[in-house]
Amino acid sequence: MGIANATVLRAQATSLPVKALVLGALANMSYTWVFFFYLADVLTRLAPIVLSLIAVIITNGLAIGRLEGWKRGDALYHAFINATTVGYGDFRPTLGTSKILSVLNAFLGLLFTGIFVGAGVYAVEKTFDVFSQMPNTH
Repeated sequence: MGIANATVLRAQATSLPVKALVLGALANMSYTWVFFFYLADVLTRLAPIVLSLIAVIITNGLAIGRLEGWKRGDALYHAFINATTVGYGDFRPTLGTSKILSVLNAFLGLLFTGIFVGAGVYAVEKTFDVFSQMPNTH
């Protein structure tokens, strides 16, 4: 057997497992695509609520920034850092009114996060339902 034939045989032998791996990965990716389909679907239906929460968080953030004398960018940064409950502490309200608005933003952020977690759980459940009803081909 010549070098060229050995190379062809080696390429064919190694390409079969590679093809199986690629096909297996694509089959496993189908779970991911179905999950993202359902996630996008539920977030689209919840868009009015999500956008309303974002609008209130932004409005509160700008109000806090105006009360505290912060720049707009700093106020928005604080609003979303506070809403995600990260709270780095580099900007912190000192006035009573801005503290109350910050607490409100934290609660709104919890609602916002809860919506995304709930949407994710819904998408996982729907994906599981789709694949549990399919016949097992393995």
